[in-house]
Amino acid sequence: MIDNNYIEYRNDDQKIDDIRRTIDGVKLTMSDNIDRILDRGEQLDVLIDRSNNLNERSFNFQRRARQLRIRLCKQNIIRGCIGCLIILFILYLIIGSACGFDFACAKKH
Repeated sequence: MIDNNYIEYRNDDQKIDDIRRTIDGVKLTMSDNIDRILDRGEQLDVLIDRSNNLNERSFNFQRRARQLRIRLCKQNIIRGCIGCLIILFILYLIIGSACGFDFACAKKH
């Protein structure tokens, strides 16, 4: 005959083994979760570095765009002044050829 104490002892051993297996499963799950968190942390570091790099590039782009805009504006002003001088010179030639270059016809009136 099987002793009741033996059956209870056997059931306790099974319960302990079940608890140990459960604990081992939890340990594996936790270590996997920790590994994932560390991977995410590394990925976040990479994203932060990329973000900082992009921010620096955008600042440089904005600075160069401002410099280019100023330079083009100066060139447009210079071209406008040169165009006005050319028009004035052409008017001088036209009026000078009609009246004389000393503008004698303008002095008569």
